[in-house]
This record gives sequence, C-alpha cells and structure tokens, in this order.
Amino acid sequence: MKTKNFMKTTFLKGVLAFFLIYLLPTFSFAQLVELEKPNNLMMIESDNFGNVYSVKQSGTYPNDTYQIRKWNGLNFITLTDNNISYFNGQIRRLEFDKNGNLFVVGDFKNSNGQFYVAKWNGYNWSQFGSSPTTFGSIAINSIGEIVVSRFEVNYYGKASILKWNGSNWSSLIDTATYNFWWGGDIEFDKFDNLYLSGTYDRLLDGGGNPISVTYISKWNNIGLQKLGTTGTLYPDLYNPYKWNTDVVSDIEIGPDNNLYVIGLYTYTNSNAFNSVLKWTGYWNNLGRGGYNSMYKIRFDMKENLLGSSYLGLYKYNVNNWMSLDSLIYLYSAEVIGIGFDVNNNIILSTSKFTSNTTSPDYFVFKYFTNPPILTNFSPKLAFKGDAVTINGKNLFGVTSVYFGTDTAQSFQVLNDSTLIAYVGKGSSGDIKVINPAGTSILTGFVFPAPIVQSFDPLQSASEKIITIKGLNFRDVQKVTFGGISAKSFNVINNTTISATVFNGNSGYVSVTTLGGKDSLAGYIYIPEPHVTSFSPTSAKVGEKVTIIGSNFTNTSAVMFGGYPAKSFTILSAGTIQAVVDSGSTGSISVTTPGGTDSLAGFTYISNQTGILELSSKNIIIYPNPAQETITIKSELNLNGKEYYFFDFVGKSVLKGKFSDDIKSISVSELNNGVYILSIYDSNNKLISTNKVAIVK
Repeated sequence: MKTKNFMKTTFLKGVLAFFLIYLLPTFSFAQLVELEKPNNLMMIESDNFGNVYSVKQSGTYPNDTYQIRKWNGLNFITLTDNNISYFNGQIRRLEFDKNGNLFVVGDFKNSNGQFYVAKWNGYNWSQFGSSPTTFGSIAINSIGEIVVSRFEVNYYGKASILKWNGSNWSSLIDTATYNFWWGGDIEFDKFDNLYLSGTYDRLLDGGGNPISVTYISKWNNIGLQKLGTTGTLYPDLYNPYKWNTDVVSDIEIGPDNNLYVIGLYTYTNSNAFNSVLKWTGYWNNLGRGGYNSMYKIRFDMKENLLGSSYLGLYKYNVNNWMSLDSLIYLYSAEVIGIGFDVNNNIILSTSKFTSNTTSPDYFVFKYFTNPPILTNFSPKLAFKGDAVTINGKNLFGVTSVYFGTDTAQSFQVLNDSTLIAYVGKGSSGDIKVINPAGTSILTGFVFPAPIVQSFDPLQSASEKIITIKGLNFRDVQKVTFGGISAKSFNVINNTTISATVFNGNSGYVSVTTLGGKDSLAGYIYIPEPHVTSFSPTSAKVGEKVTIIGSNFTNTSAVMFGGYPAKSFTILSAGTIQAVVDSGSTGSISVTTPGGTDSLAGFTYISNQTGILELSSKNIIIYPNPAQETITIKSELNLNGKEYYFFDFVGKSVLKGKFSDDIKSISVSELNNGVYILSIYDSNNKLISTNKVAIVK
C-alpha cells in the first residue's frame, strides 16, 4: 500500500461546486469526525496491523522538512530518535514489510548528500541503500526483498528498477530494453510478481510523430508484460482503455491477488474518465463511484474495497459503489491518504482550497465503520459519582456513556480498550457506549436501591430522632414517616440515617435515594395532646376537675398552675378527670409521650395555709443555684418523705426518698433551668414546695 500524488483540476472543481450547490441533496456526516487540522499534511498510510502513519510538511522550499507521525488513537505522534527527527526532502512513498516495519523513500538526503531508504523498526530509524538520485517508489515481496524505482543519473525522467541485495543496488529490469520513463507506482502480488504503473514508452502515431504512452506492466522475473490487448488506432495502446500520460493515480493488489488500478483513461477515443479497473487477464471496469471520478482506492482490514472521490467515501459492493458518507462540505477537497486503524475505522486526510487562499487547508478525519465492542465492566454495582471501568475495543472516539437510562456524569477514554465512566443520576440496567458508528450494550449494571431493615424507636412524637438502619443509604433524597417528610435527616454512613420527625402519621418509614425507594411498616406516630376546656375553672385541694381535649392516651402528668395533680384518671382519648392537690392559679397542662399542652384560666382555691411559710422557716436548700448537688436541711423529720423535681411544664424529671435529717441530692442529670422541688409525706400530701435553679 502506497500513497500517490494527487491532481488539482480547476475545471473539475468548478463543475463539482455547481452540482454541490444546485443539484445535490443534504447528507448526514454522523460517522465522519474531524480529528485535527494540521498544516501541510501530505499523506496517510496504514500497515496490515492497524497502525496508521501520516507525513507532515513544515516550512517552505527549499527549507522545508517532513515528519512521519504515528496515530495512537487520539493524535499523531512524531517518530523520532537520536538519528532522525525529520527528513530534509519530500517523502514520496511509505511501504511496510510483513512484520510491520516501515520503509520510506523520497527526495531526502543523508549527511553525505546521498538519497537513501529509511527504515523504522518501532523504536529507531536506520538508513541504507545510498543513491545519487531520488527514489520514486518502493515495494517489498513476501521474503522481504526490497525493490525501488529511481531516476537515472544522466537522464531526468528515465527510470531504473533496482533490487537491494543487502549491501548494494542491482538492476532488476533492463531499462535500456524496456525504455522506462518516470512513471508511478510498483507493487508485489502474493506470488511476488511485480506490477508497474505509469511506465512509459515512445511510440509513433499514424503520422510518424513520437508520443508518450502510459502502461500497466507485469514483471515475473523473466520478462515484462504490458497488460492489455492490441488496439487499432494506436497499435500498442490498451483496447478499449487508452491511458493518458501520467494520470495513473493509484495501484493496489487485492486480497484476491488481482490488480486494481485508478487512472484517467479514454474510452473508445471519447471522453476521459477517472475510474477503477480490475485486471483478471483482461480489464474490468468497476465504475467511477458517485458523480465524479474515483482517484484513490484501498482495501480495508476486512478486505473491502474502498474508494474516494470529490463526493466522498465509497465501498464497492458486488457491481456498485455504495456511499459511506459525504464530503460535500469539503467540496473541492482532495483525499490525500486513506488508512485503517486496528478496529478498521478509516483515518482520512484531505486538502481543500478555500476562498482567498493560495495554499490549501488540510484536515484529518476519522470515519467510524464499527461501533464499540464491550467485554466487561467493574464494579457491577455503583452509586452516583463512582468510577466504573469499562473494557472492550474500538473505544477511541466514544461520544456517550449511559448507565441504565441516564448519561454518565463524565467519562475518560484511557486507550482503545479501556475507559473510565463516572455514574451520574443512574439507574439499573444496561451500560451503553456510543460512538458515531453505533452502540454497544452490556447488561447487568446495578444502581443500588435503598433497603430499610429497622428503625428505633418504633413510636415517637414530633421533634424526636429516629435511627434508621439498612443498606445503600447513599444519595438519600427523602425520608418520610407515615408519608410525611422528616423535619431533617443526616446520613451517618451507608447503613445508618438519623432523622427528626416533623409531623407525621403512623405507617411506613420510607427512604428515597437516586436509586429508588424502600419502606418498612410499623411506625407509630404519637400526636401532641390538645387541651380545649376544663370544668370547673376553680378548685381547691381534693376537688376534681374534668379536662376536655384530644390525644390524651398515655398521659403521664397533669399540672394545676405548675403543681402536679394528686391523681388523675384517663376516661378517654379526649377526657381526663384530675384531683387537685396543691397548686396555684394559672394553667392546666397535660403531658403525654407526644408532648405537653396547656390552657390558662384555672383558679386555685387554697385551703391549706402555712405551707410556704413552713417551707421557708423549716427548709434550707443550698447551694441555690446549684451545679451538681444540693443539700436540704430542715427542722422537720424528712425520713421516708418523697421528693419530686418538676420542669416548667410540670413533668417529673427527678424523684427520690429521704433517709436522714441532712439530705444531699445529685442534680447532675438536670439541664440548666428552674425546677419545682416538691416534698410529700407518706400520705402523698404536699408539705413543701421550693424553686431550685440549676446553673452549670
């Protein structure tokens, strides 16, 4: 496989532009992706292993240089070592041996001013075959023998066909006998027959005038055969295909070992067309491909014949050329080279003259012929933001990654067989990877849904904290109690949530994450009590007061003006009957596990006197305010007497029993605040009430 010189035909471009603007429909370019826009890209070639190389020119004549670059899947990397970093003359041909070694010929010279053949073995450049004149083309046969064409020393345009014997060049074909002139390309078939394109001969026309004629010839190490039959108008020209001078643009040996040629030919002395011909002992016309003529062909790694014209890329299918994609927006562009990467995607180079420019713009495109192929991924289970490694092939050029039905948060292609994608919102199902040629899918990805296993406590009122245990508590979006959203929640770790009840219903505790929702039944919401009325509105010690309201189930305390009732009975969820003990005018409050509610308007009728006086005269509390411990000293005998600490809503928060005259009580468990210390005798009669302040 070699790159050929391309033509710039002004008239043809003008005709093409007319057709593009006025006659052609709009095409899709989904599979054609621009890779780079280099300066002066000369050619692209590939070996049989999917390695793609390009030639890039820098500078202008006579100080121009040429670099050879290799495609790594993302960009071209210059092949350089300590011996060679660039070539000081035009590169004409790239060729590969069966081991993938790269050989280069052209107009470049070594330090001794000699032309040479350059070889890249994957690591280093080497030089051999010094020559006083430039090389035109190179071919390598099945046993690694190298044949070149080069100019004669004293006759510009006259060509020699030489063979390298390991140390020197020797003549392979007698140029004096066959009268070679500078032509085109050389190629070996699988039987090591050598084909030559663009070989010239000097003939006389009917009037005795000499003319130059282009031939396709075959050398079988014995003689040189001109491929074609005898014509009538010009006896040594092809019949019916008459090749014009210097217009054979491409020659390839197909996987069927037949010769394929592109060139400008004249059919039956009429119009000239650039077309593909196949030699099978006679010439077969394979057609032009699209409106314009074909001018470059290649066989891909699957042995498909592909060609290019000004209208785009074509694939030969049976007896027709099938359009692969359109280069319509690159009209007037010339395809300089076609290569195939390891996945048989086409790497395509073009040049294009744009308006108001004297030099062309160059482009490198990748035409995706195959979707990615996925083999595995890890881990199988992942949350939002987690990295998932996806393995396969043809991953360079991937445009999208999906987890289930949701796009990846981001992804990075490491190489052609590995990419790392970060899970986005995510959903369980398939992993889907897309490039411009198609989509590949692997099943089995799990975006985990939460699992609620338990919660504690099983019942609570509002503002209480519930600890929820389970699995997959990442990316938690919502927590509900009986269908009512929690006031707040804190994800402790992947298995624990601490949630505060706001206002709820009995029923399910539910956890919703990006991966789904799970619930567990059995939660009981304890509502706050509500006091709506009481009767009578005034009472003294021993009298009963009926309290009306709601949610009185499990009432734990009833207070009259901040003092606990002597006793109370829950008649129903909405009714309590309480007996006044000691108290004061103020509010009646009811306390349940769901909270405390109060209603003002109660008047306490005192029928006991002297309690506070007795208290003040016979009870001493110190220190007050207190921090950890208080001491109570009294003239009264307090042995066996019970004491209670009540908070500001009348709830008993600390209780105990005295055993001697000097009493010490630990208040370290109490929070800062003012408490009521009430002391009762053995008949549950209040004998003393004092305020105690706790300050820490």
